[in-house]
Amino acid sequence: MGRDDQTQELGGGLGFRDIELFNLALLARQAWRILNDANSLSARVLKAVYYPEAEFLDAAVGSSPSRVWRAINEGKDALVQGLIRRIGTGETTNIWSMNWLPRDGQFRPLTCTRAYAPQMVKEQVDPLTLTWDHDKLQHFFTPLDAEVISSIPLTTRGQDDFWAWHYEKTGVFSVRSAYRMLVQKKENLTAWLEHTPSTSDIRANEKEWTAIWQLKVPSKIKVFLWRLARHSIPTADVLHRRHIAPHAACLVCGVPDSWKHSLLECNLAKCVWALLNEETVEHICNVEEQNAKAWLAEIISSLPKEESRRVVVTMWAVWHAKRKAVYENIFQSPLSTHCFVDRFMSDLDLSSPQSEITASKGRVPRWIPPPGGIVKINVDAALSKNSRGASAAAVARDASGKFMGASSVVMRGIIDPETMEVLALREGLALAKDLSLNRVRMASDCANAIWCMTGGSTMGAYGQIIQELREDAKAFLVMEFVHERREANHDAHVLARSTLASSFGRHVWFFDPPDGVCNSYLVT
Repeated sequence: MGRDDQTQELGGGLGFRDIELFNLALLARQAWRILNDANSLSARVLKAVYYPEAEFLDAAVGSSPSRVWRAINEGKDALVQGLIRRIGTGETTNIWSMNWLPRDGQFRPLTCTRAYAPQMVKEQVDPLTLTWDHDKLQHFFTPLDAEVISSIPLTTRGQDDFWAWHYEKTGVFSVRSAYRMLVQKKENLTAWLEHTPSTSDIRANEKEWTAIWQLKVPSKIKVFLWRLARHSIPTADVLHRRHIAPHAACLVCGVPDSWKHSLLECNLAKCVWALLNEETVEHICNVEEQNAKAWLAEIISSLPKEESRRVVVTMWAVWHAKRKAVYENIFQSPLSTHCFVDRFMSDLDLSSPQSEITASKGRVPRWIPPPGGIVKINVDAALSKNSRGASAAAVARDASGKFMGASSVVMRGIIDPETMEVLALREGLALAKDLSLNRVRMASDCANAIWCMTGGSTMGAYGQIIQELREDAKAFLVMEFVHERREANHDAHVLARSTLASSFGRHVWFFDPPDGVCNSYLVT
């Protein structure tokens, strides 16, 4: 079995595991358990024997280790490659020796640009506002590092820093993500030794494959796309490289063959593409990427869904038309191939469920009232496309729909939409305190944020904020967190978008609602 076949499915392989790396991932899970449950019996025994005066991550193998301890150390070495520090107060996180920057590949700052570099993360936090001191960030760090640091949300409570797993959104270790990380690192090392290109960004690689798998086309076309992305469709150059064909020339037009020639540039293919939409064909010709997977990802991401689906169906039809011409001596006219694609697309449209499409059209913003005696606070967030500004907004109404207050906070640095949605929940709690409310229902259109607040993981990128909000929510007699559709969250959405251009800081309305807010009507 070749190395490519052992790659995980999101990496374009068949899903067969590399047993050695999979065993390392299982050992890393044991190391994760010891790290997160230091009071367990096994952790206490190992600490007493092998590292009584040190922390687990700093423990050495020692002079006469048992096979169990040696194996756990191997798992620990694998675990450390994906651990990241979540910042609370920043008092226990060293800037230069610990992983704490949430980005793939390089979890630590690249370098310090000034002498007398700070050592602890706490030194970069403004003690008055409990936000990042952007002047210090620009002074001591490179622009790239400063940008990443600014995107880390900070709490307003004194919470300890803690370790989390970078390669899972929840921050909780999983064998699956550890195995993927180890496979990717092995492939990158092999590519470096062999002087071949490699992909260092795990998530970008997975995103390209996910875009292919999520296309609404039959499985047989997805298999064709998978083979195309792996450069394994039997074009003449592939057959020649495998010593199956005597030469690498196209059997239709005689020029050197490749996947791009067979599907796009061959005379047979050009005649079919000439019958498609002129703008789509021009766009396809302008994509100069030679790697098939990257080319497919670019086409899928840059074209509307319907157009990208038509492109891949046409490629599949062209490929089969060419094979019939070469191996069966059956030549189809370009018009017949084009008509086949049209009929195939029509059949796909008929088989696609239309309920979601029709349901999303014509919706009118409708605010949903809370039960009697409870104040409803709708929250939402917005990010600027032209700058690194972001806004979190909250709008409070009583059960009759009467406006009670609104607020928004404009900040910079946060670029993750989901993190901003969680910060919008924090702004909603702040508004509830300003209005001296005791019975509150908080509504957001971000399902993940509500899931975290109602029992989800607190180890993700914004886990410390979730912990803060859960503690603050205990001060209320009633504090409910519910998920609602965007249409029911219209007021908070409008306020968040409209305050993006406002000055940094907090803005509050207590008497009259902001423009465009509280115009939606109630659900009866």
